[in-house]
Amino acid sequence: MKSGFSNEFFAHAWRARQLFAAVPLFAISTGALYPLIALELSSRGYGNTVIGALTSAWYLGAFLGTLLGGKVIARLGYHKAFTATAVLAALSVWGLTVVELPAFWILLRFFGGFGLGAYYLLMESWVSGLATPNTRGRMIAVYESVRIGAVALGPILLIIVSTHAAFTLIGCLFLLALIPMATATPPEGSFRATNWRQAIDVFTCSPCSVALTFIAGLLSSSFYGLGAIYAQNMGFSTAEIALFVSATLLAPAISQFPIGAMADLYGRARTSVIALFIAVLGASFLALQLPSSFISIAIVAAIVTGLSNPQYALAHGRLVDGGHELIAATTAGLIGYNIGTFLGPLGAAMAINFGGSSGLYLWVCICLIGGMCAAIFAMLQPRTRCCAL
Repeated sequence: MKSGFSNEFFAHAWRARQLFAAVPLFAISTGALYPLIALELSSRGYGNTVIGALTSAWYLGAFLGTLLGGKVIARLGYHKAFTATAVLAALSVWGLTVVELPAFWILLRFFGGFGLGAYYLLMESWVSGLATPNTRGRMIAVYESVRIGAVALGPILLIIVSTHAAFTLIGCLFLLALIPMATATPPEGSFRATNWRQAIDVFTCSPCSVALTFIAGLLSSSFYGLGAIYAQNMGFSTAEIALFVSATLLAPAISQFPIGAMADLYGRARTSVIALFIAVLGASFLALQLPSSFISIAIVAAIVTGLSNPQYALAHGRLVDGGHELIAATTAGLIGYNIGTFLGPLGAAMAINFGGSSGLYLWVCICLIGGMCAAIFAMLQPRTRCCAL
C-alpha cells in the first residue's frame, strides 16, 4: 500500500511537472514586485497614501480576477488562459517604466492584480485537476511549497539588478513561464463558466470548508502584515526581526508536504483538527508570553505559522474532493481566502492596540480556534451528505 501510495503521487507529479516549473517564475516576480514598487514610489517622493492606493488596487484586481477568471478559462481553455494572464502580468509591469503618473500606476496595478488573480485560480484548479483524492493533498502541497519559497526569494532580485532593470526582468520572467506551460497536460473534461452564483452554491453546500479558507486568509495576512510589528514590540534587534520574519515565511514551505501527505492518508478534516490544535497551543504560549528568549519565540512562531498556513490547501482539497465542479470549488476557496486576507491585518492591528505585543497571538489563537471548530464540524458530517462540509 505504501508503494502504491507513493507511485500514484509520483505519476501525477510527473504529469504536472511543467506547472511546477512555471510556478517559481511567477512567484519570484510577485515577491520582488511588492517591495520594488513601494521603494520606487518612496524614492520619487510619493507618500504612503499613494503606495497604499496601489496595494489596494492590486488586491481589488486580484479579487475580480478570481471571480471572473472561471469565465476566461471556460472560453479560452487552460493554455490560452494562461498565456493571457502571463501577457497581462508582463505588460502591467513594463507599463510602470513608461509613464510616472500615480493614477496610471494604480490602473496598471489593478490590471496586474486581475491577471494574477486569474492566474492563481487557473493554476490551483489545474494542479487539483491533475490529481485524485488520494494524491491531491501532496500535489497542492508541492505547488504551495514551491510558490511560498519562490516568493520569499523574490526580493533578492532587488539586490542583483537596478530598479529599471528589475521591472524589465520581472516582466520577462512572467513571459518565460509560457515555455514550460506550452506542453503542460490540461485537466480532463469540459468546464462551465463560473461566476459568483456558483461560488455561493459551493459555500451553501460546504460552509465549513469555505470558512476554513477564510480563516486561512485571516491568519496568513495577520502574520505577514503585523509579524514585524510584533517582533519590534518585543524589543528584538533589526537582525532578530529579519530572522523572525524569515522563519515565519519559510516554515510553511517546509511543512506543506508532510501535512499534505497526512491529509491524503488520514483525511483532510482530521489532519486540520490535529494541526490546528497544536497551533492553538503554540499561539497560546506566545499570547501568554511563556517563551522568553528570541530563539524560543521564533521557533514557536514558526511552528504556528507552519501548521496554520497549509489550512487553505487542506480546505481547497476538501472542496474539490466533495464533488464540486473544479473551477467553482477553486473560485469559492479563493474568494474566502481573499476576503480573509483583507480583514486579517485589521483584526490583528486592533488586537495589538488592545493587548499590546501579545495581542497579535491572542488574535491568532482566536482564529485558530474558529478554524478548528470548522474542521471538527466537517469531520463529523453525516455520511449521507452529497458534498463535503
